[in-house]
Amino acid sequence: MTKYVMITLVSEQTIPNITPVFQEGAPLFEAIYFLQTNRHTTTIAATESVLKLRFPDIKLIKHPEIVDNGDAEITRKVAGNLIAQLKQDATQNGFTIEIVCNWTLGTKPMSLGLVQAAREHNCPTIYVDTQENRIIDPNHIYPDSDIYKRLNLNLTVFEYIKSYGLDPLKPECPVPESNLIKAANIIVTYLCQPNGKSSHSLEALDSELNQTPVAFFGAVRANRELHRKRVKNVDYTQLLVDKNSDLALALATELQQCGVVESLNKTSNGVAEIKLVNTSALFYLNGNWLEYYIYGKLRDKHSPLANSGLHSRVSQGVEFRWRQGNEVRDVRNEIDVLFTSGTEMVFISCKTGTYYLKEGSKEAVYELETLARNAGTFIKKILVLCQPRTKIPDALKDRAALFRIQLLTLEDLPEIVEKVESIFKR
Repeated sequence: MTKYVMITLVSEQTIPNITPVFQEGAPLFEAIYFLQTNRHTTTIAATESVLKLRFPDIKLIKHPEIVDNGDAEITRKVAGNLIAQLKQDATQNGFTIEIVCNWTLGTKPMSLGLVQAAREHNCPTIYVDTQENRIIDPNHIYPDSDIYKRLNLNLTVFEYIKSYGLDPLKPECPVPESNLIKAANIIVTYLCQPNGKSSHSLEALDSELNQTPVAFFGAVRANRELHRKRVKNVDYTQLLVDKNSDLALALATELQQCGVVESLNKTSNGVAEIKLVNTSALFYLNGNWLEYYIYGKLRDKHSPLANSGLHSRVSQGVEFRWRQGNEVRDVRNEIDVLFTSGTEMVFISCKTGTYYLKEGSKEAVYELETLARNAGTFIKKILVLCQPRTKIPDALKDRAALFRIQLLTLEDLPEIVEKVESIFKR
């Protein structure tokens, strides 16, 4: 019986440390030894927290000797002594051992030192090439005779986030998830193709109001603002719209079938009363529907993402707290939709409001960039704005391009899966 052990270097990144363990066809590593520096103890702790979730019996050992960041010879000696000791222990205890040296991280001199030690002791090496999305495996640790193995990681969104020292939480859904996804699809149909016309903004002109579902969302936003201000003696779930707003009422009728709207009543004074099931439905209609729409489309087993299994790695409304060392900070953030593939993760931020349409307003861009930068190195960013592209200020477009944030707009919603997939493959 052969026992597999990995020796790995450590730096600011964590994904290349856990990739060899989560790669499809990986051997069951019994232990991982971290050659550490003075600067990367937090990185090791984050890596340990992920590996222990999936592999509770794996031994994770921080080598007691500190490796100098810039010295290949010290790294070679420390790694060589560790390899010799592990092989000696295996011989004394009557089992064979395969020591895999992962030289992906650390400085170039450190990587060189580990490779030298591996060659001196006839140990296999691996390198995680994140740019080409592959593992370089000259000694065939993984199945397939090809030296270059395509990365195929069984890594969930929560494991990925946790590897960066974040504490992921899952919010509760206000009504059954399938109903919310169905309702979101209905909303997009009304917004993008009202009566077969071209796309309308949520801020349509007054002359268009009765010919679009805007009246419905105007009532939603009015009630949401009352709720935000904590106005008393107001039923936040009671929407009032002009009873001649045909498409608004048609939309409400279909949403009633999804369990979002409770009842619809036309009064004699020219007003239609739309009763929502609860205040959670109000929040949903005020903007959360967009993330449910995108989530539902990406999760669809018939979507193009299903061919690669990515549809099963999509999460919606992921809330997380920041960690500092072993302490969880009381600071929470949320990403609307995200999914993982290989060593990469895609953050999708959804905005249905209009504050970002003001010239010079770039808050949505800065918010997404900050979250992505803090969450990890291999993040692709998509900002979905529920407005026609012609209404998006040039300043916002320019700032998004500077941060490599891809913008999708109202026109892109009917083909959102294809748009996201094309961005992901770039």
